[in-house]
Amino acid sequence: MGFWLFSIYMVISVSFLFVLLCVNPHGTGPLSYLSRFFYVKLPAFFDRISLKILGPMGKSKISYYALYIFNRPNPFFQLTYLSLSLGGYYIFYAQAFPFIPNPLVPAIHMYLGSIMYLLALCTFFAACWKSPGKVTQNNYKKYLSLFPYDNILFKENSCTTCKLQKPARSKHCSVCEGCVPKMDHHCVWINQCVGYGNYKFFLAFLLSHSVICLYASMIGFMIFAYITLSERLFTTVFTDREGNRVSGSWIVVFQYLIQEHQKLFFAESLCLVVGILLGGFFLYHLLLVKNNTTSNERMKRLDLQIDDKKAHLLNQPNIYNRGFLKNLEEVIDAEPF
Repeated sequence: MGFWLFSIYMVISVSFLFVLLCVNPHGTGPLSYLSRFFYVKLPAFFDRISLKILGPMGKSKISYYALYIFNRPNPFFQLTYLSLSLGGYYIFYAQAFPFIPNPLVPAIHMYLGSIMYLLALCTFFAACWKSPGKVTQNNYKKYLSLFPYDNILFKENSCTTCKLQKPARSKHCSVCEGCVPKMDHHCVWINQCVGYGNYKFFLAFLLSHSVICLYASMIGFMIFAYITLSERLFTTVFTDREGNRVSGSWIVVFQYLIQEHQKLFFAESLCLVVGILLGGFFLYHLLLVKNNTTSNERMKRLDLQIDDKKAHLLNQPNIYNRGFLKNLEEVIDAEPF
């Protein structure tokens, strides 16, 4: 893979993941249109194609398994995460550790990086294990007392599925089959909703994985710098596929490192992309904490914003916002009933 091809690949990958993870498909603008394309129009297209090719019976089977993966509690994405995570660590262990220690990367980074990765892994298991809470006949009155109705986004009513009065800031999740207090979103990676009881663990999961990914990419960069200096690549004369002799330059050295250390370069690049994306996602959620709102509430406000008859309601202050420190304390102290 050449320098420019790699650059194009990185730009497309980051843009694609940003649209999938961070853009509201129900909003306006070109990015929201792209998000709707991936989440609505593309699935509908494949649905029509599968109907024509496989027929009603075959299509129903494909739809069943697709819906099971995305719309039913199952460990598919958790196992996918563990495969990618453990596989990435193994690549660093096998490809990067042999170059440590060196003048640029002291031996302590082998142990420090492993400890940081273990802590990140623990936050994943904590986010998977800790329940966000579920509104039931036994506890719905306690959840009702947590937050008042603002009569803008949340009004006093009952859940048509659970047959219980819905607490303010709650939402019914069809995957988890229940009303989740202070619902943020359903996360397939932890196989449950992110809400009142486990939001702090989700934030820790985002932060720890962003840190370890960026840390790993930095260590990978330093190892490549060491290889470049120790092998004196900038003063080396290379021979290309056509037999031409080429002196060492940034692009030539870059291409050489990719060819000679493909697995490590792939892992280092993936860590850089994921670290940046997760860091941005963490900052996004930190902004939500600052304003004491949730992703679900943000979507509701966007819906009001494009509704001319209700847009004036957004001028009223957010009654749940008590200041950043108290909002953060609310997140940390929250425990499901």
